[in-house]
Amino acid sequence: MSLMSRLALAALLSLPAGMATAQSAPQAADCSRATQPMDRAICTTPDLRRLDQSIATAYRRLLADLDRNGAAALRDDQRVFINARNRAAAGRTGAELITELRGWLGERAKTLNSLLANPNDGLVGHWVNINGEIDVVQWASGVLTFNANAVDPLGARWVCDADGDGEWTGENEGTLEVKTGEDTSRWSLVISRKGDTLQVQERHVSGDRSIPYCGLNGGLSGTYFRVDPLTLERN
Repeated sequence: MSLMSRLALAALLSLPAGMATAQSAPQAADCSRATQPMDRAICTTPDLRRLDQSIATAYRRLLADLDRNGAAALRDDQRVFINARNRAAAGRTGAELITELRGWLGERAKTLNSLLANPNDGLVGHWVNINGEIDVVQWASGVLTFNANAVDPLGARWVCDADGDGEWTGENEGTLEVKTGEDTSRWSLVISRKGDTLQVQERHVSGDRSIPYCGLNGGLSGTYFRVDPLTLERN
């Protein structure tokens, strides 16, 4: 999802709303017991029901195919998605609720169906999580470059946008220097493979913990999943 798309979805969450408790292992809506407005909307709207079932099917497949650490990270990622979706839907009814759900379910189905459960070794690729994405490219010279963005999924309280370049520091590890308007060496991203996932950790040299490329309390650190860009585009 582009940065602007993430902002458009997340900005809707800045309105006060109740947030339902996320399930530990999300399933498709049980239409035989649909009593809440969101469940009824999903169960009575054919395209929403198809999207909901697509999410549940892809999620179960990924949990079975990912390694242990990847599956645990996906569960956490899905919990955040459900909280964000529920908060966005809270208080909405009718066509407004259906439109809201169509956006959230559509994007999530597209993402989950594009995730690669057992990606090839290495750092290069398009990596995503519920907050954002990072693209890592290796040039013929061996230099790594990256572009990353993220948005707080629970209300767009912060936004991150960063790019830069770096080098390999190990077989499956690299350090990327973040370009800022001040000092390109103050902040870097240490990226490494942990089984099926990419781990991103922000590192500051100066002792200043104010991240210049993110809003207050924002950051790019976390676990990312590799996606197949062609499948993502088709979906």
